[in-house]
Amino acid sequence: MQKKKHTASLEALLTYLLSAHGGSKTSPFFPHVLRALVKRPVPNMGTFGVSITPEGKLLLMYDPKILERLSVRHAILVLIHEVYHIVLHHIPRGLRLLDQVASSTELEKRKFFAISNIAADYAVNSLMVQCGECIPSDFKLMGEKDPKTGKYDFAGCYPTDSQLPERKTYEWYFNALMSDLDNFVQQLVAFMKAAGTLGEGEGPKGKFPTDEEIVEALERYREMHAPTNNDDELKRQSDQMNPDQRQAAAGKAERESRQAVRKAKEETQKSRGSLPAGLEEYISNMLEEAEIPWQQFFKTWLQNTLRHRRKRSMCKPRRRLLDMEDICEFPGRMREKIYTIIFAIDTSGSMSNSDIADALSELRGMQAAAPGIQITVIECDAQIGREYTIDEFTEPQRNVTGRGGTRFEPVFERAAQLKADALIYATDGYGSLPSIELMRVRPLCWLVTHNGVAPWEAGYGSGAQYGHVIRLKR
Repeated sequence: MQKKKHTASLEALLTYLLSAHGGSKTSPFFPHVLRALVKRPVPNMGTFGVSITPEGKLLLMYDPKILERLSVRHAILVLIHEVYHIVLHHIPRGLRLLDQVASSTELEKRKFFAISNIAADYAVNSLMVQCGECIPSDFKLMGEKDPKTGKYDFAGCYPTDSQLPERKTYEWYFNALMSDLDNFVQQLVAFMKAAGTLGEGEGPKGKFPTDEEIVEALERYREMHAPTNNDDELKRQSDQMNPDQRQAAAGKAERESRQAVRKAKEETQKSRGSLPAGLEEYISNMLEEAEIPWQQFFKTWLQNTLRHRRKRSMCKPRRRLLDMEDICEFPGRMREKIYTIIFAIDTSGSMSNSDIADALSELRGMQAAAPGIQITVIECDAQIGREYTIDEFTEPQRNVTGRGGTRFEPVFERAAQLKADALIYATDGYGSLPSIELMRVRPLCWLVTHNGVAPWEAGYGSGAQYGHVIRLKR
């Protein structure tokens, strides 16, 4: 049976979502977020997309004709999909990732951009299913059905298209796709041929496709199977920025997203509505801001201990070419400071769930403190339970190990083996202090919970007073 289409405007859809009959599963939170966005109709865009304006405001772009092709239910799902991108901070994350390839070739940029789009949609769509907004087949039945291929012309993508697991983060999908790109492209080609969107003889010719073939396959999949994700405007804005402007824009997009979500949460609660089931934890995590201004703290505390990396730059010429005629001496390479940090989390039983949440909030704030930051996270109670490395883009682990007794020594012994600028230890302070000789292996900062004490005040172990202390107030 042909699905009933509609000719409602975007404003009418938002009003419908806010009304009592907007669907038993649909929370008023979504239209409250959407009302905070600048809306821009873009004829012939062919889809929806969230981005930022040149002034840094959140922007919702949409093709009015798309509303005529979708059922009310599917139009609502697409709008909810765009809100998920905002709640998951995909705009600032995308800007920071785009900064990493700003000096790459155009082909590399296209490849990166396609993978970034696919990873973002995989993360959003699988989370929507997890939160009960829809089921996976809903994404495949959007738009109008082609009688020849049986494919719907606005069908969305899903991680199982490429044999990937569901319910992972944007960064997880991005890293998984980049690390095994040849295999991923083969999976996508097989999927598109089975779906009828790639004909016989089309796609990569050999077992090891060229970069051009990879990019063409990715863009074909994105065009045919990920129509709800259009970041062209974000890419255009990014291309016009220098690195500092990109970082500033990412920070502003983050603040704008938090403001829109916080206001939508308040309006939802005022109207006695409920937050979306399953998304409440993500909303809470998004609204948590780091208490410590880590960027300024690192600059003043670690100024003389930083490592450096070489980076291509138009700001500095290549010295060996300065005296050569008819040779362009740009781009050269300049030294860029990076931070390498050990972040230890006390996961003993005396640390409450809110203490752990505060520590993770500060960790996320630390990630945004500087481009290229590298953080080794160590979870430890009486022994090290888990160690993993993250950068400015990787999501920290939420479920921590441990919850037994407290010993600080294992972390300091491990820190002595790692090369890092500093050790930051999040704790309530109730543990046995090691010797001062062991603590001095790295510059040390104790991040003490709001109800905790400096470790030497607890009266256990050596009692040696060493390290900078920051006390959390919340």
